[in-house]
Amino acid sequence: MKDMKLNLLINITPLSLQRSGIGNYIENLICLLNNSGLFNLTFLNNGKRTKYNNFNPNNSNNVLYQIKKKIKNRGADCDWLRNLYFKLKEVLAQTGSMFSSLPDELYHETHYYPFNISRPTITTIYDLSMMLYPKLHEASKILEFNRLSSRILNYSDRIHTISQSVKNEIIKYSNYDPEKIDVIYPVISPIYRKISDLELSRFKKKAGITSKYILHVGTLEPRKNIPNLLRAYEIIKRKHKWDGKLMLIGEKGWDYESIFETARTLKIYKDIIFTDYISISELPFYYCGAEIFTYSSIYEGFGMPCLEAIRCKSKIAVSDIPSLRESTNDQAIYFDPFDPVEMAEKIFKGLNKNSSSYIENPVFSNESIFNEILLSYKKLGLGY
Repeated sequence: MKDMKLNLLINITPLSLQRSGIGNYIENLICLLNNSGLFNLTFLNNGKRTKYNNFNPNNSNNVLYQIKKKIKNRGADCDWLRNLYFKLKEVLAQTGSMFSSLPDELYHETHYYPFNISRPTITTIYDLSMMLYPKLHEASKILEFNRLSSRILNYSDRIHTISQSVKNEIIKYSNYDPEKIDVIYPVISPIYRKISDLELSRFKKKAGITSKYILHVGTLEPRKNIPNLLRAYEIIKRKHKWDGKLMLIGEKGWDYESIFETARTLKIYKDIIFTDYISISELPFYYCGAEIFTYSSIYEGFGMPCLEAIRCKSKIAVSDIPSLRESTNDQAIYFDPFDPVEMAEKIFKGLNKNSSSYIENPVFSNESIFNEILLSYKKLGLGY
């Protein structure tokens, strides 16, 4: 190993946006890299307030550059990207010898579209949902993706993706060299664990939780397929006389109104608990307190909440899609996300299970993930 640390420039802009799985993926990744002591990390963001759960670069020895961009209509006008590119060049010039004299520089783009700069570049692709399921996204985002997605293939020396499932899709739908695609699984925070009965009882009392509940965690948006989950929940209540609640943890996303409309139409609105955003420090309690965790998505890149639930020893019933079979190691209860009747029966089956008994895939360990990252860097001729 070289004496000199590897200099890594990483875009953390998603941490300043509505917190989702991508934001959590990036934060947990930089925690892993920073704690290793093997990197000099330089962070870029868009100048907006950035939210951190476990790591704050403002309070570290790392460099944080604020790149401010004005975005009026990202879908119709991509001038913001060109402006951001020139700002990035200014930042690289300001870093002096750190990015001009050392051979081991690496730029990691985590926010979709990499810049064309003269250093080894890795881009993370989280999923291909905008390509495969465009109707589940805002039209402006689809327009942006169609205009800029070629940058990913043209400017990336390697691609990181978060599951074998997505890697297979990239190979199928692009001409990018499969040998240059690395699966880097999400790092899951150690906060997700089995909570003791005493701790859980105290938390429920403090939070005012008095009913048993089925749990879903994720942004309220079309891709999560929550209207069908509501239909399944209504069947469970009506057919099986189940008297618990359905708890939906997550912020309102695009087109969330249909979720509330469906709940009212089914006359179950009073039985749905909409929590909005819940802090990461409290999430393990909600997982552990649930009768079952369910994930009804039509499409996912990996499905981090599934692995979080497994770490919390929750019972799990999820959509039968490749990425969720991968994240749950083929050990969950699976249902057709387009069939509310089947979904209801499978979730009800899970409710009647005695306990969870999942064996986590060892490739999801922090050690395994970190080794894969180093191997990817080594393939670029960097560092280790």
